Amino acid sequence: MKMLTTIHKGKYYNVEYSIVNVAELEENLRIGAETYHPEKLKILSFLNKKANGDTIGQYFYLAKELFDPQKFPPRKVRLLELKNMGNFEIFDIPEVLSTEFGSTKNRARFGDVVISRLRPYLKQVGFIYFPEVYTTTELLILRQKITKALGVIGLNYYLYTFLMTKWVQRILFWSQEGVNHPRFPKYVLLNCPMPMPSLEFITIVKQLIENYLNLKQKAEQLYKQAEEILLKELGLKNWEPKTKKIKISGVEFEEEENISIRMLSEVIKADRLDAEYWETKYDEFLNRLEGKVILKPLKRFLSLKLLKGVEVGSDNYQEKGVSFIRVSNITKFGIIERDQKYISEELYLELKDKFEPEKGEILLTKDATPGIAYVLKEDIRGIIASGIVRLKVKDIEKEYLSLVINSIVGQMQILKEGGGSIISHWKPSQIENLLIPLLDTQIQQKISQLIQQSFEARENSKKLLEIAKRAVEIYIEKDEEEGIKYAKKEIKSLRLKWENENEA
Repeated sequence: MKMLTTIHKGKYYNVEYSIVNVAELEENLRIGAETYHPEKLKILSFLNKKANGDTIGQYFYLAKELFDPQKFPPRKVRLLELKNMGNFEIFDIPEVLSTEFGSTKNRARFGDVVISRLRPYLKQVGFIYFPEVYTTTELLILRQKITKALGVIGLNYYLYTFLMTKWVQRILFWSQEGVNHPRFPKYVLLNCPMPMPSLEFITIVKQLIENYLNLKQKAEQLYKQAEEILLKELGLKNWEPKTKKIKISGVEFEEEENISIRMLSEVIKADRLDAEYWETKYDEFLNRLEGKVILKPLKRFLSLKLLKGVEVGSDNYQEKGVSFIRVSNITKFGIIERDQKYISEELYLELKDKFEPEKGEILLTKDATPGIAYVLKEDIRGIIASGIVRLKVKDIEKEYLSLVINSIVGQMQILKEGGGSIISHWKPSQIENLLIPLLDTQIQQKISQLIQQSFEARENSKKLLEIAKRAVEIYIEKDEEEGIKYAKKEIKSLRLKWENENEA
């Protein structure tokens, strides 16, 4: 008997359940009910018919190149963590010193596809677009097999898009196990049926993803230009805290100056006894700013007091409904659906007048990961959580102010208030007294224009990504011809400059 799903019709409600033969239990004899959820079994049956025996593991393997930073000299590298991903995208891959890792990392290469195993982060799927990137070990790295996939150019682009589809996402969701940090077993991913389209279809998907990546990198470059203008005007470009040389066992190292002598009156006035608060790098930083530009507290630019969010309580969370926007949903590039929670229509209507953000406001996180600012580009239907405040600003460019907070200017001040660690709560008084450098209006406007251009490029890139995803879903639901027809129609409607236009 093959595994099947059936429905028991009761007097008041129906119960859907699965019947599974012992011989059909998954590897490690998994017997949890969710592993064989009816929805998952139906999807697997559907994909198997379309895939004709093809699986992800036939064409890709899980790459594992571990890197221990303690065994190598320090150098600048690209580091990808879960916080840099969401909505099936990699937002950015910042450069850091390898000595800042803190733990062993995995090494990914250009063209690899990465995916998170953790429950809240299933939409953390990305395509590596740098030659070499180091990643958290919670990301699985899928690399194309040369032997099996020889001649199938662009299959990694197709895989990236396939992993976004509703079917794969639900299979992985129902396959997770564990209590504190649920994650799916690796074999579930490798054994997942993968329908294989023609080379023509794969080429179209490849072109869509390549153009998506081009626009995304353009957006990153524009944002970086804005940051560089800001830091140059403030005299902070390439600024680093002063260091001193020390010797340990005859080997010379450099470390930041860690001795600070203070008056007792200063300590009492600040009401801070922790050594980290008094690190000399903070004084260096502020002295450099004060010598270059006028600094004013954030409250000087607020037209209203800080508008706080609300906590609805987990009992009010629903699987569907109106978005409840939490700190984890806010990035400097926008609002993302990371472990998205929803509330009922009734609760939304009760709270919307006080707690629904409006276009033009700055959303600023104050809890968990404080200091992430984003200017809302359009009205949204949703309620913000208590870990977020809304800023209505005046007498300053909004995008400029947001960039200042997200840059080293805001982050150094937040780090100081937190005693050198991540603070769980940023007090309203601390937010209001955040020092903002006041540059010339023309420079503010130039920075704002670059950030707006960056946002537009990023939005257009997302549209291309969605077209690729939907084209693959149409191919699986219907056929290739319909998928290709949809993709070409949507590409034309966007009227974007298309790389390889003659091939599209």
